[in-house]
Amino acid sequence: MTYRIIAVSGGIGDPSNSTALAERILAAAREQLRLGGVDAEVEVIELRPLAHDLVDMTLTGIASEALETAFDRIRTSHGLVVAAQPAETRSVFDDLDPEAVTPFDQLLGA
Repeated sequence: MTYRIIAVSGGIGDPSNSTALAERILAAAREQLRLGGVDAEVEVIELRPLAHDLVDMTLTGIASEALETAFDRIRTSHGLVVAAQPAETRSVFDDLDPEAVTPFDQLLGA
């Protein structure tokens, strides 16, 4: 079985310190799983390119295709890393069903 771990980065800089932190955490998680004989696929979802879509969704209640894709990636992952300030990610997790993220391991990188 291959585990899929998603990191959500709320950094607005380019390059983003939050993304760099997320990538380091994902690399460490992948290595630990590898040492245990488990394959892992990792992915970073950056919120910066989705910022306008997040605002639009807040105003209209309708998620764009890009946001739905991001939500689906989060919902179907085995692990979640959040590397951001709380305000940067609130709109994402406000609109994501809490039941979608409770069955797997989560890590907050601040």
